[in-house]
Amino acid sequence: MQLGRTIARIILPVALAGFIATGCGGEDGVLGLGGIPDDAFCTVGGADVKTKEFDTLVSGAKKQYEDNGRDFPKKGSDEYKKLSSEAVSFLVKRELIRSEADRQGVKVTDKDVDKALKDLQEQYFQGDAKKYKEELKRTGYTEARVKSDLKDQAISTKLNKKITDDIKISDKDIKKFIEENPDQFVTKESREVAHILVKTKAEADAVYAQVKDGNKATFAKVAKAKTTDPSGKDTGGVLTGGIQRGQTVPPFDKVAFSMKTGAVSQPVKTDFGYHVITARGDVKPETKQKLADVKDDIKKQRQGELEAERLKEWEENLLKDAEDDVACRKGFVWTQTVTETQDTAPAPAPEADTSEEAPAADAKDADGKDADAKDADADEKASNDDAAGDGDKTETSEDTAKQSSGETEDTKSEDK
Repeated sequence: MQLGRTIARIILPVALAGFIATGCGGEDGVLGLGGIPDDAFCTVGGADVKTKEFDTLVSGAKKQYEDNGRDFPKKGSDEYKKLSSEAVSFLVKRELIRSEADRQGVKVTDKDVDKALKDLQEQYFQGDAKKYKEELKRTGYTEARVKSDLKDQAISTKLNKKITDDIKISDKDIKKFIEENPDQFVTKESREVAHILVKTKAEADAVYAQVKDGNKATFAKVAKAKTTDPSGKDTGGVLTGGIQRGQTVPPFDKVAFSMKTGAVSQPVKTDFGYHVITARGDVKPETKQKLADVKDDIKKQRQGELEAERLKEWEENLLKDAEDDVACRKGFVWTQTVTETQDTAPAPAPEADTSEEAPAADAKDADGKDADAKDADADEKASNDDAAGDGDKTETSEDTAKQSSGETEDTKSEDK
């Protein structure tokens, strides 16, 4: 683990990555509706959401801004109001999930939390207790706070599982999915080709005269000197990875898939200019994936999709049902609340993610962009999508090369 990763980055919610506020963010001494205690900023179904929770959350996020060399939004700015509202939404939603977990009998034991802490230390600190404690000190976090956040993550995970436990994918569901999405399981005809792109017919005729004998070395030399395809200068005109049937514009596609292997075409006109094309390999026939080869991947993919849909609907209902049970102090805006004060700025709706889990790795890199690995579920879904949905993809070249060779947005999206 890079020492730049902080406990705050590991624990803080994604919605607040990089957020910083000063003080509690509310207006001094003004109570909202619902008789909110002085040490709280919201009440959620009778439970108080303490102002110190807000302060602790955003003070940890301050470290992220400092680590990334960024200035936090000025108080009163639109960005500040938006991020402040996100902080409130996170804490209110966390309280709602805690309450719902209790109602449904979801329990997280001290043993569960201790295991989660050990896993965190192993993953991000290689089990080095000294590094872990140094990071706690640097970020102002306490181990009690870390454990509390890990407990909330575990509660969300167990509650999500309970909500989606009845979702099962049958063989019939898998077969139907394949029937409704046949293109996802077909790899179209493909071929290795190279081309030289120039602007005029006269230039193309001159190029053809130099390369028409089919000598690969000569073709590569001329391509590096003459082609206007940027990537072609580095590859000797070769479209890296080849092309699939229908991937390029029709004139290019027709010639590339009809010529003999090793042959060189007369100049071919497209909207991009004039191409001299050579076929470097035989046409590879279209192939279809067998059910047995993709069954498990489809099952995992569909399971994840249906679970996400269920959780999204569940959270929307949870927030909607809570409208009459949440009241916030003036200056703290929860977007679902019907009792928020009228002079506070509106904020975007909260994200539709029932889990309060933090990023599994660095939330931001030095310039504030997403940097590291996602959690195991995301990795698994990505691999599922690759196996079940990307069988018809073949990356043929750099984007600039694809455009120059006549690949259209329509045909590109069709392959995707």
